[in-house]
Amino acid sequence: MYHRLTSSQTVYGKVLLNQTISLDLRARHVTDEAIVDHVSREELEEIISLYKLLFSIDDE
Repeated sequence: MYHRLTSSQTVYGKVLLNQTISLDLRARHVTDEAIVDHVSREELEEIISLYKLLFSIDDE
């Protein structure tokens, strides 16, 4: 079972994650929009899955 965070901080956090990923890609000199979009989405999904793991609650 997962808890969903729905505060404005969550939205702000997602924006910051997006900006961080974009800056990281620029630092690696990746400029192709399709690649940037794909990598950003992939990294964001990985980060979200890690947060779900951290916030999961064991019902046992």
